[in-house]
Amino acid sequence: MRPFVLALFASLALTGAASALPTGDPATVFARCEGRMGAALAFGWLDGRHDDRTERMQDTFADLRDAASTGAEGSATRRDQRIRARADQARLLQDARFHPDPRHRRVAAATAQAHRRSCEALVLG
Repeated sequence: MRPFVLALFASLALTGAASALPTGDPATVFARCEGRMGAALAFGWLDGRHDDRTERMQDTFADLRDAASTGAEGSATRRDQRIRARADQARLLQDARFHPDPRHRRVAAATAQAHRRSCEALVLG
């Protein structure tokens, strides 16, 4: 179990995923979560699935981001964070599904799920 936990933390550090944890400016946090939900939604489309709940979560985070934003100040940063979080989540989901190493797939899946849960907790918790 300990090697799995170490691999999970190493994965977070190497992927920049630690920056996606819910800390900092609320509008930026919501932008990151919007990006992660967008990646999950797009990944579902690859399987021919459309997840209404994920789409609603993405819309919710977009609304929360807009509500927490203070004008145009910081909008480029929020856009950058949304795009980076989406790319990071997409890579994690791709690794979880397609990486040849089973251990890497498990770590990527656990990391992607942890990010999703931390975002969902902002709305549901």
